[in-house]
Amino acid sequence: MWPIARTGLLLLLRHWLFWLLYALSLMIFLMYFFGQYLLAWFRTQIGEDRITVGLVVLHPGELIELLADKLKLNGSAATYANYIHYQGYMVMIVLALAGSGVDRQRLPLRQSAVLPVQAARPAHYLLGKGLAVAAFINLMTTLPALVLFVEYGLVYSWDHFTRNGYLVAGILGYGAVLTVCLTLLLLATAAWLRRPCRSS
Repeated sequence: MWPIARTGLLLLLRHWLFWLLYALSLMIFLMYFFGQYLLAWFRTQIGEDRITVGLVVLHPGELIELLADKLKLNGSAATYANYIHYQGYMVMIVLALAGSGVDRQRLPLRQSAVLPVQAARPAHYLLGKGLAVAAFINLMTTLPALVLFVEYGLVYSWDHFTRNGYLVAGILGYGAVLTVCLTLLLLATAAWLRRPCRSS
């Protein structure tokens, strides 16, 4: 099972399109990451009617409303739910590419990496592929959401960790539900597409 999971991740990491989509998903993470810093800075300027950054005139009150209320960068449950929701689109695109082409490609792998896949039982094969998919999903959704949770507590107050500790359980639960649903969907779709066609 573990060699199959490792081989599946290696096949995915060799796609240049994967790294392009990963870079786009990283932009979403950076928007949330630096957005929380901007929100904290604008809140320190709340006493000012307007501030000038270079040639740009900004109104702190309007920007706080935009970042905290509309984009939900306020450390609430909606912050992490929205982040995982937006990242879910990138995850589904990458998984669609992986499910449609990874098994049919013959990439130059070591013989020791190919043999476990060929000799694996169907149950072990599905578990290995599912484990690879689950690791990928959590690396793009759950783990970055936990990083955003820690960042918010470090930027604002240590009380965030004790007062909103339940959000960690919510992030892990949301990530688990997303992982199970997308993994089962990918495996079912891959099995259906690989089903031999019956001649009429």
